[in-house]
Amino acid sequence: MLAAGLLAGVVGALWWPQRLPWQIYVLALCTSVLLCWRAPRGRAIAMALLGFGWAGLHAGGVLDRQLPPHQEGKEVMVMGQIEGLPTPDLRRTQFQLRVADDPRQPVHLRGRLLK
Repeated sequence: MLAAGLLAGVVGALWWPQRLPWQIYVLALCTSVLLCWRAPRGRAIAMALLGFGWAGLHAGGVLDRQLPPHQEGKEVMVMGQIEGLPTPDLRRTQFQLRVADDPRQPVHLRGRLLK
Protein backbone atom coordinates (compact mmCIF):
# COMPACT_ATOMS: atom_id res chain seq x y z
CA MET A 1 0.00 0.00 0.00
CA LEU A 2 2.84 2.39 0.81
CA ALA A 3 4.63 1.71 -2.47
CA ALA A 4 1.39 2.32 -4.38
CA GLY A 5 0.95 5.65 -2.59
CA LEU A 6 4.51 6.68 -3.40
CA LEU A 7 4.06 5.69 -7.05
CA ALA A 8 0.78 7.59 -7.26
CA GLY A 9 2.46 10.74 -5.93
CA VAL A 10 5.37 10.48 -8.37
CA VAL A 11 3.05 9.88 -11.33
CA GLY A 12 0.82 12.75 -10.22
CA ALA A 13 3.75 15.17 -10.07
CA LEU A 14 5.18 14.11 -13.42
CA TRP A 15 1.83 14.16 -15.21
CA TRP A 16 0.87 17.58 -13.81
CA PRO A 17 0.17 19.82 -16.84
CA GLN A 18 2.37 22.69 -15.65
CA ARG A 19 5.27 23.27 -13.33
CA LEU A 20 4.19 24.35 -9.87
CA PRO A 21 6.15 26.70 -7.60
CA TRP A 22 8.84 24.90 -5.58
CA GLN A 23 7.12 25.94 -2.33
CA ILE A 24 4.19 23.64 -3.10
CA TYR A 25 6.52 20.65 -3.42
CA VAL A 26 8.26 21.53 -0.15
CA LEU A 27 4.84 21.91 1.51
CA ALA A 28 3.88 18.44 0.24
CA LEU A 29 7.09 16.99 1.68
CA CYS A 30 6.59 18.65 5.07
CA THR A 31 2.93 17.62 5.17
CA SER A 32 3.89 14.03 4.40
CA VAL A 33 6.33 13.95 7.33
CA LEU A 34 3.77 15.51 9.66
CA LEU A 35 1.02 13.15 8.50
CA CYS A 36 3.24 10.11 8.93
CA TRP A 37 4.21 11.23 12.43
CA ARG A 38 0.79 12.34 13.68
CA ALA A 39 -1.57 9.96 11.84
CA PRO A 40 -0.01 6.54 11.30
CA ARG A 41 -3.17 5.35 9.50
CA GLY A 42 -2.64 7.99 6.83
CA ARG A 43 0.74 6.66 5.75
CA ALA A 44 -0.43 5.83 2.23
CA ILE A 45 -1.52 9.44 1.73
CA ALA A 46 1.72 10.59 3.33
CA MET A 47 3.69 8.48 0.87
CA ALA A 48 1.70 9.96 -2.03
CA LEU A 49 2.55 13.45 -0.80
CA LEU A 50 6.18 12.42 -0.35
CA GLY A 51 6.32 11.08 -3.92
CA PHE A 52 4.62 14.20 -5.27
CA GLY A 53 7.01 16.56 -3.48
CA TRP A 54 10.15 14.59 -4.23
CA ALA A 55 9.39 14.09 -7.93
CA GLY A 56 8.30 17.71 -8.36
CA LEU A 57 11.47 19.10 -6.81
CA HIS A 58 13.64 16.72 -8.81
CA ALA A 59 11.89 17.54 -12.09
CA GLY A 60 12.14 21.26 -11.34
CA GLY A 61 15.88 20.94 -10.78
CA VAL A 62 16.30 19.17 -14.10
CA LEU A 63 14.24 21.80 -15.91
CA ASP A 64 16.25 24.62 -14.32
CA ARG A 65 19.45 23.22 -15.83
CA GLN A 66 18.08 23.38 -19.37
CA LEU A 67 18.64 26.27 -21.75
CA PRO A 68 15.89 28.91 -21.42
CA PRO A 69 13.49 28.82 -24.40
CA HIS A 70 14.19 32.44 -25.34
CA GLN A 71 17.90 31.59 -25.75
CA GLU A 72 17.39 28.66 -28.14
CA GLY A 73 18.74 29.26 -31.65
CA LYS A 74 20.84 32.26 -30.60
CA GLU A 75 24.58 32.34 -31.08
CA VAL A 76 26.66 33.14 -28.02
CA MET A 77 30.41 33.32 -27.58
CA VAL A 78 31.70 31.54 -24.50
CA MET A 79 35.09 30.92 -22.93
CA GLY A 80 35.89 27.80 -21.00
CA GLN A 81 38.01 24.73 -20.64
CA ILE A 82 37.69 21.46 -22.55
CA GLU A 83 37.24 18.53 -20.19
CA GLY A 84 38.31 15.07 -21.28
CA LEU A 85 39.22 13.83 -24.72
CA PRO A 86 37.07 14.44 -27.81
CA THR A 87 34.88 11.51 -28.87
CA PRO A 88 34.64 10.96 -32.63
CA ASP A 89 31.35 9.96 -34.25
CA LEU A 90 30.55 9.24 -37.89
CA ARG A 91 29.57 12.83 -38.74
CA ARG A 92 31.16 14.87 -35.97
CA THR A 93 33.56 14.98 -33.07
CA GLN A 94 32.12 15.88 -29.67
CA PHE A 95 33.79 17.33 -26.62
CA GLN A 96 32.70 18.69 -23.27
CA LEU A 97 33.33 22.35 -22.45
CA ARG A 98 33.16 23.76 -18.92
CA VAL A 99 32.06 27.40 -19.36
CA ALA A 100 34.13 29.82 -17.29
CA ASP A 101 32.45 31.18 -14.18
CA ASP A 102 33.10 34.74 -15.28
CA PRO A 103 30.78 37.78 -15.19
CA ARG A 104 31.40 38.28 -18.94
CA GLN A 105 29.76 34.91 -19.70
CA PRO A 106 25.99 34.57 -20.19
CA VAL A 107 24.32 34.09 -16.80
CA HIS A 108 22.47 30.92 -17.81
CA LEU A 109 25.72 29.23 -18.96
CA ARG A 110 28.24 30.19 -16.26
CA GLY A 111 30.00 27.17 -14.80
CA ARG A 112 27.92 24.66 -16.79
CA LEU A 113 29.27 21.65 -18.60
CA LEU A 114 28.26 21.79 -22.27
CA LYS A 115 28.44 19.03 -24.85
